[in-house]
Amino acid sequence: MLGTALRTAFGKAGLWWMIRRARPCASDRHDIGRRSEQLAAFFLRSRGYRIVARNYRTGPLEIDLVAVRGWELVFVEVKGTAAAEYDPRTQVNHAKTRALRRAAREFLRAHGLHDPRIQVRFDVITVRWDASGLSSPEITHYTGAF
Repeated sequence: MLGTALRTAFGKAGLWWMIRRARPCASDRHDIGRRSEQLAAFFLRSRGYRIVARNYRTGPLEIDLVAVRGWELVFVEVKGTAAAEYDPRTQVNHAKTRALRRAAREFLRAHGLHDPRIQVRFDVITVRWDASGLSSPEITHYTGAF
């Protein structure tokens, strides 16, 4: 009944748009991911890292952040969530770590980084956003995660 009233008032496209905006969808998750990556980059810079690449893509593989501090090259996977009961770290499973390592090898090859002094490390940064938006997000940095 409400759908019929909305359809006549706004048309089919208007009803589709209203329904799409009302439910949480992939774009909301994408927004949380984008904000989490921005916050993680700020967090790393505040600790002396220099961000050299963001969202580095090689085919279907992606590295969220690539940072440098001294002779350390750090590949960072950022996971963010707004759900209180959900631990974002659990999303970094064996398949994800394997894909990140392949992407890191491609990054090293593409940029000619073959110096034996370079130490490579894989970190995970989790960002837990407060669903109400009243408190600041909780950031956890796992160095040498895998």
